[in-house]
Amino acid sequence: MSAQSVDALRDTLVAQGIDVSAPPRETLARDERDTVVDAPLPDKDEFEVIRELGRGGMGVVELAVQTALKREVAIKRLLEDDPADADALLCEARLTGALEHPNIVPVHAVLSDERGPAVVMKRISGVEWSARLESGTLDLDEQLDVFVQVCRAVAFAHSRDVVHRDIKPSNVMIGEFGEVYLVDWGLARHLDDGVFRSTRLMGTPGYMPPEMVEGRTEKRSDVYLLGATLHEVLTGGLRHSGPDLVAVLMSAARSEPFDYPPAVPAGLAEICNRACAADPAQRYASVDELIAAVRLYRERRVAESLATIAESRVQLLGAVIAKEAEYAEVQRIFSEARFAFEQALERWPGFESAERGRQRCIRMMVEHELKLEHPENADALLANLQDAPADLVARVRQLRTAREEGKRRFAELERDRDPQVGAAERTRATFGLAAAVTALVATFVSLRVLAPDLVTGSLRLLLVGALVLVIGIGIARHWSARAPMNLINRRIVQIVVGTLAVSLVNRALGWLGGADVHTVLETDALLLVGGGLALTLARDHGANVTG
Repeated sequence: MSAQSVDALRDTLVAQGIDVSAPPRETLARDERDTVVDAPLPDKDEFEVIRELGRGGMGVVELAVQTALKREVAIKRLLEDDPADADALLCEARLTGALEHPNIVPVHAVLSDERGPAVVMKRISGVEWSARLESGTLDLDEQLDVFVQVCRAVAFAHSRDVVHRDIKPSNVMIGEFGEVYLVDWGLARHLDDGVFRSTRLMGTPGYMPPEMVEGRTEKRSDVYLLGATLHEVLTGGLRHSGPDLVAVLMSAARSEPFDYPPAVPAGLAEICNRACAADPAQRYASVDELIAAVRLYRERRVAESLATIAESRVQLLGAVIAKEAEYAEVQRIFSEARFAFEQALERWPGFESAERGRQRCIRMMVEHELKLEHPENADALLANLQDAPADLVARVRQLRTAREEGKRRFAELERDRDPQVGAAERTRATFGLAAAVTALVATFVSLRVLAPDLVTGSLRLLLVGALVLVIGIGIARHWSARAPMNLINRRIVQIVVGTLAVSLVNRALGWLGGADVHTVLETDALLLVGGGLALTLARDHGANVTG
């Protein structure tokens, strides 16, 4: 701005009776107000003044008790009975009273007595935000909590087409229990056409947007003031400063971007510079957008913290895997790391660092599951990998195929050793063989009785053995073709057929050698007993004995 413009601004300040040496934190002039319509006021005797709470250049605030409700209230009144100031006080009360919001001090009543008009408000026990900033008793998260609540008060006022025009930490009260109130609505105005124009310079220079220097106010002017307030939270200094008031206002008129030090989080620095853009169109379109930006910053900061925690768990995961810790411990640490990454991604979708960490964590666990030969677990984890390495997928599939083949073989082995497989068919075959042998023996006994000289005893034994073997083979073939077979049943068939074959050989040798029938039968009995014992073992103990 030219020297001529600076001189013009100085002349304007002098003409309006503003001290050019005024500090940049001090609110400038109160302008003209609409005339307040007279209305009945409550009885002054309803309030009993206790003591003075504080005073400023124009007014005083007193602590009083509302006798009807027995509650403490604050009564704001003028130091001097000036009609213009009285109108300003009552206009502020009327405007603020219409803004019922948790972060705006409620106005209970307006009264008038011999000392002039007074406004009855909720009594706030607390300190100014500016004092908390100076004392450093709030950390950044707590400061942002306060800031967001101030923003909500302004957003509500904007929804009623009211602008505050004097937002700063000294106009914010923090109660004893964390309540936050945006106070001093003395410069607040309704925006009938979206813009308020004044011939007087108003506001606090250290926070002021350039359009207010020109006497124009809109809703985005409050967005600027909120950005300047956040600037003070982050830096401890004013957005605009200079050796005198003219220099401060010139700085406000330029509103150049601020170069924040590294100690200020980049996300918040960006929010401040956008909210305090010289061109209102370049600022956040609304206070709600500003709140959303702060919320997004906080979510991203939490996401970064979660990702840092997750990375430390991944490092621990690698350590416990390397030392071959218990599987339960490995699984616990993996679950913690994965959960932290996923929480970070939930708070900040598209957080590339967290996604890369999650992928790395899952790959580590897939490798561990492969090492422990847990293909099902490894396969389930692969489904959560983006662009899983081909060799890793191949190894998982290979292990899964090998495991399925092993399970198949194990199932076959179990089936081979299960005596219940084909038990019913085996029983029927046994009874069939017994019935056939009984019928055959009965036939030969009858033949011996009817024709004792037809066949000799040793030849008769040979014939019986041969027929029994043929019958046994026939029953075994029939059984094998129609019944489920396993190792036990195959061993039983082998034992039965083998025993019958050995018995036939024994009888043939006896017949050829002319052995005594009793001797042949004794030998045969031993063979049959041995075969029966083998059958019992095969049936009761399965392939463990017969394999």
